[in-house]
Amino acid sequence: MATLLDYCSLVRSKNAGPFTLTFDFMCHDQHTYEALTNAGILNRALFAGLFNTSDNEILVVNHPRALAVKVSLPRPSVQGNQHDSDCYAGQQYAPLMELQLPELPRARASCEQAHTDRDRRSLDSGPADVCHAGPNPHRGTWCSEPSAGEEKTPV
Repeated sequence: MATLLDYCSLVRSKNAGPFTLTFDFMCHDQHTYEALTNAGILNRALFAGLFNTSDNEILVVNHPRALAVKVSLPRPSVQGNQHDSDCYAGQQYAPLMELQLPELPRARASCEQAHTDRDRRSLDSGPADVCHAGPNPHRGTWCSEPSAGEEKTPV
């Protein structure tokens, strides 16, 4: 089984005012975003059960352009009140980290897509490997199928 960190590069909770909690789930890429939203795991019933509130008070919003899901719900107690154990709501995401999600289906990223994703996020994890398309620092994926006679090279 997978966890949210297999799908998301960022999972956080925070205040959205003194009466509302908000959770942000920012996915690694388009593939993981689609897998997460298609699985339907982040739904009203889940949050209603975890945070003891009515599911009609929970708002789940998918943001496809941001590759993110946002969930908002009423705080268990008003921010700063004597029963508030997490004033900034920064630890409310913890129960979600143990969720068992379906294994993430593997997608074969094209070299062009991997370069685009890397440039968009400005990530560079060190010296470049070389793929059949040239220097390529996007480690952990495979380029598209090699041409005839070429050997498949991890990048």
